[in-house]
Amino acid sequence: MEPRADLANAQMELCRHGGDLTIEEITQRAAADLDLMDLLHYNAYADEMVGAANLVRRVIRNEIAARLGDRGAARYGDLIYRNGSETKWRVIDPEGLAAWLGGDWAKVVRVSGDNLRRTALRGLADARGISPETVIDTFMEVSYTDRDLQVMPLEKAPKFLQDLAEGEVRDR
Repeated sequence: MEPRADLANAQMELCRHGGDLTIEEITQRAAADLDLMDLLHYNAYADEMVGAANLVRRVIRNEIAARLGDRGAARYGDLIYRNGSETKWRVIDPEGLAAWLGGDWAKVVRVSGDNLRRTALRGLADARGISPETVIDTFMEVSYTDRDLQVMPLEKAPKFLQDLAEGEVRDR
């Protein structure tokens, strides 16, 4: 599906004479004279372009992930690219954990619901003279998602990655 030449020509004309118009303003002015069927046609064409752009981005990100390796990271501008997997913790014995916590449950359970503060759980185990690893292993299990390329703003990246210089690649 090709865009009609009249829309492209109108956009070019507005670009030449439009001064500081944005792409959105140029497109709105060029589309103002189109009928509904033309607008539907261009909408379908735009959807195809978005799909193609997403495919290109997916291929590029897969290649970046392959080049970074399992634990690699790189900084580009104010973004950090890293391969990582999401860690998911799940309570496997809720009743046993609740009984073990007793009145100290508020120190460990987040107000948001089913999330536990593992650091607080470890501290509570230490305070009770029990190995934190034993408590975690008894009441919880961990699973990891497949490694995937993560793109995050510099300020949200882990502290050890915030020190990367522009263009620096770390292969941990």
